[in-house]
Amino acid sequence: MKNYLFLLAAASAFTFTSCGDDKKEDPTPTPVTPAATKTQLISAKDWKMTKQTLNMNGSGDIDITNTFYTACELDNLEKFAANGTYTVDEGATKCDTADSQTFTTGTWAFTSNETKIKITEGTDETEMEIVELTATKMVVKDSGTEQGITYTAITTFTAQ
Repeated sequence: MKNYLFLLAAASAFTFTSCGDDKKEDPTPTPVTPAATKTQLISAKDWKMTKQTLNMNGSGDIDITNTFYTACELDNLEKFAANGTYTVDEGATKCDTADSQTFTTGTWAFTSNETKIKITEGTDETEMEIVELTATKMVVKDSGTEQGITYTAITTFTAQ
């Protein structure tokens, strides 16, 4: 009789035990959104400079945003179109009311495996290191030596 009760208890335990989850899995997988490319990030919005620091001959970073730029320059919008065109729009406040709304035109391209950006305006070319590029923020670094002075300028832009 003891064996019979033991077998009944064991069978009951086995009957109420499950090997897996009874939930049904959704046969439709959730789609994964691919990360935006750098071209998509830079061309999705206009960019306004919000900060620029300058370091000359290793003297330390100095914020020159409001001392080097006027209010009418700080509202300018830089535009990087997906087709490689580059424009600077005067923004809401023109420095000279007679100026065209489009201040500068040129081209842009990523270089060095998309770690740098080159902007060409006429015969002038500027290549800067991309420190950060997100959907809302872009930080670039320009370094060089001019007239014996070594400089590093770090410019921060905010997407508009």
